[in-house]
Amino acid sequence: MDKRNSLSPTVSGIHCIYRLILFSLFSAAIVFADSRQVVTDIETYFSDLDSALSTFGQEVSRYGAGRAKEPLEKMLQDYPGIEFLIWINSKGVVVNEAVREGKPGKPHRNLSRQKWYEKIKSLKPYYSSLRTRKGDHQLFWCKPIRITKSGRDRSGGAIVARIDLKRSFNTVAKKIGTPFRVLQKRQPLFSHSWKLS
Repeated sequence: MDKRNSLSPTVSGIHCIYRLILFSLFSAAIVFADSRQVVTDIETYFSDLDSALSTFGQEVSRYGAGRAKEPLEKMLQDYPGIEFLIWINSKGVVVNEAVREGKPGKPHRNLSRQKWYEKIKSLKPYYSSLRTRKGDHQLFWCKPIRITKSGRDRSGGAIVARIDLKRSFNTVAKKIGTPFRVLQKRQPLFSHSWKLS
């Protein structure tokens, strides 16, 4: 069974990262400015991903259920760290989903009994982290879809994403090129061209 650490739903996605891990970031020359830039680049990646999921939720809600598979799969291509994306309707029923590896779950399954669903119904995002049976660290983010009718916001469902941290850090590492290491509770979580001296 996965260990799940729920975080406050008011915590932004990037703060979910900070609460999950402690960064130990150093450049090859141990230059402070380089370390700060690495942190900024990681923050930017996760902040952009958070915004993209929110925007994507609003856009995908305009598609019919049959046409939604293609934009879900494109989102997986654009963000290699995303393991799966699920679009649920306002009743918590799966409308469509895209999975990077493996098979999607049962079509039209009802997820309304999940604890994160209550946050989504009240139009609040849900951020959590988990550790898989294999020991991989992942993020679980749910972004509400807002529909405005007669000047009132109501739930139009949500986009649910599970994000692999190592894949995400790898994506950032390819962009920045600076050696860095990420620790969780003083244990290595991710390393990019890192050498201990």
